Amino acid sequence: MVINEAVQIFSEKGVNTELILGFEGTDTGFTGNAIEDFVNICTVHPIREDTMQELLRKNQADPAVLESMLYQNYIQKRSHINRKYFTSGNLGINSRPMSQL
Repeated sequence: MVINEAVQIFSEKGVNTELILGFEGTDTGFTGNAIEDFVNICTVHPIREDTMQELLRKNQADPAVLESMLYQNYIQKRSHINRKYFTSGNLGINSRPMSQL
């Protein structure tokens, strides 16, 4: 399997590698800062919509934070096999720094 081979190669080179083989649950990535939580997780792997909603709730964040991040292209919303996910966005020249969201 190609993925297993890649993990072995990275491990041999001293790169700490982990395979994420299943749903991470909704109890992940909570720091108390919604914007940082979303960007940090999306940079590594997609976040299911239900997980994103749970992080919003735990952070007591206004849903407008999520809409602002989508608008500024910090994250993108995608669909795959009847589920919605959020992924890392493609920050453009016109994007504002995260501190201004």
